Amino acid sequence: MSNTISKEMYKKNMKDNKSLNIKLDIFDIIENNKTINNETKNYDENYDENYLIQEYINTLNEQELIVLEIAKKQLESSFDISKSIGYLNWLNKNNLDK
Repeated sequence: MSNTISKEMYKKNMKDNKSLNIKLDIFDIIENNKTINNETKNYDENYDENYLIQEYINTLNEQELIVLEIAKKQLESSFDISKSIGYLNWLNKNNLDK
């Protein structure tokens, strides 16, 4: 038995490798598309959330806006308007619950 590969075996291996590479390329394309779709979905969800928050803020009167600013300053990074009682009540009242 010889250690050398016959031309036929070599050609078959090359064909199999090309097929494998094509399958891997297709897999990469599918995975990249999933990533893009997830990023788009996250962007859309963030856009929708930001839009709703802005709509909520637009409904606040002058005193409520002052209270909102005080809360932002006092709570700093722990402030999250999307979790505030006022915002959640507004969503509920307008049938916009998450």
